[in-house]
Amino acid sequence: MSVRVLALALGAGLAGCGGGSGSASAPPTRTLPAQMPQTVETTTVPPASTPGATASTPATTATRPPRTGRTAPPESVPGGAGDEGGIRVPVAFVLTGGRLQPPSVAVPAFLRLELGVRNGDRRPHVIRFAGHRLSVGAGAAAGTIVRGLRKGTYPVLVDGRPAGRVVTGAQPGP
Repeated sequence: MSVRVLALALGAGLAGCGGGSGSASAPPTRTLPAQMPQTVETTTVPPASTPGATASTPATTATRPPRTGRTAPPESVPGGAGDEGGIRVPVAFVLTGGRLQPPSVAVPAFLRLELGVRNGDRRPHVIRFAGHRLSVGAGAAAGTIVRGLRKGTYPVLVDGRPAGRVVTGAQPGP
């Protein structure tokens, strides 16, 4: 009977897969049962006192694994809770003549920012942004990770003077 259940489960899984329906608007979907029945094949040896029993009598028993009442935490599952911390939005500036290019960068709010500055000048500069300080040598680059910021406009200072800005709360897309 377990072979029949397995064959039905595989047949249902394969029925969900298939060629294209000619529609490019939605990908094909496949529904699987919430919990597949599991069978475990065991060999039992009856006690010697049982009349007519031999040591080589196999028995097949359908069992389920013991339930512990606990499930895996969402953080341990790919795509589960906690993956948000890995998202970083790049914010890249090039410094030339004391000015930043581009002069303004728009990013979504609340996501961590990966601020990077490449210094094209022949002298070092100090960059300040959202409580962070970067020292960028002549012809060098520097960067830092900035925690997510609320919606707003944040100045980028070069040697204490406003030279650019980061606008948070922008929506992605064209």
